[in-house]
Amino acid sequence: MQPAGSAVDGSRSLAASALQSATCAVEGRDEELAMLRAAVRADGTRPLVLALYGGAGVGKTMLAVIAHLTAVVENRPSTFVPASYLARDGAGAIDRLESLGLSDGFASLGWGPARQVLVIDAFEHIHAISGWFFAELLAAAGANLSVIITSRRPLSAALAPFATMIDIVEVELPGLETAGDDPLDPAALRQTLSTFDASHLLEDSPLAQRFDGPSRVEACRHWLRSGIEELARCPTHADLADVLEATYLQGAIKQRVAAADLNLPWGTYRHRLRRALDALADVLTRSAPRP
Repeated sequence: MQPAGSAVDGSRSLAASALQSATCAVEGRDEELAMLRAAVRADGTRPLVLALYGGAGVGKTMLAVIAHLTAVVENRPSTFVPASYLARDGAGAIDRLESLGLSDGFASLGWGPARQVLVIDAFEHIHAISGWFFAELLAAAGANLSVIITSRRPLSAALAPFATMIDIVEVELPGLETAGDDPLDPAALRQTLSTFDASHLLEDSPLAQRFDGPSRVEACRHWLRSGIEELARCPTHADLADVLEATYLQGAIKQRVAAADLNLPWGTYRHRLRRALDALADVLTRSAPRP
């Protein structure tokens, strides 16, 4: 029989290892990392919202993952929510939250003795219902809650009506110095991945042109594989890595074949593939060779 708590300790150990890898991937974000730790450890009498916003490719998703892993390591209850997973209507959003483990929706948050953490990545996907979202959240949740949000758009206008009810910190993320000049376009990434096993097509793809010399094809393949492997090392993104692997690296003839291999409904597979391409584009932007 395993000693009590061993499963929890094992999860925290895995999270600590993943957190170390993820933190190395955002070198130069010391200030933002300090803010994440402070939000996870907050001990106040009302909820805290930390909103990090910036353009594509600045590392928002990785910071969201780090926030979640930090909470796990700090032994704080944490829920990671990809905002693209939530429906655009209110009732649908509540249903989706319940499917992510919040059995009572927003009312499951912030009432326990330990500071609870809700991480919402890519909030721009539900920006249209932001007013409803925050109103419902703050009406139901308890005070012992930190909400950490990443978004391509600032949230100051959406949060302003609630300024007397919560502590708000909003930070714009400047672009990091990366090996590449611009954030990768998920559409160009999809085109390149679709030719992964066809050397003559891959060589002429947009992203392969970033590499020089006769080994261009293998260099590009190694770069793509490395990005997918980095996603696989993050507990919250392992399912995305599986979708990319089945779709592009295992030679599936059609996407419906990949969906069947993963035992996923078609709609779920398509949604997960879009998320996977966005996440991989963010990861590869940091290691992109110059065109």
